[in-house]
Amino acid sequence: MILAARRNITLNEAFDSLSRHARDHRILLSRVARAVIGNGLMPGAAPGQPRTGTPETD
Repeated sequence: MILAARRNITLNEAFDSLSRHARDHRILLSRVARAVIGNGLMPGAAPGQPRTGTPETD
């Protein structure tokens, strides 16, 4: 819901973006979700929108 609101996209699009980012970076979806909330990660951000790095893996 946070990602959908930040990017003004549907919930399905937000979930697809989260899961694609997790798959592409080989990290758990839950880690990506925590990074969106805690670090402001914007997976799949459109050009011109801020985008931070991927969450650290252990």
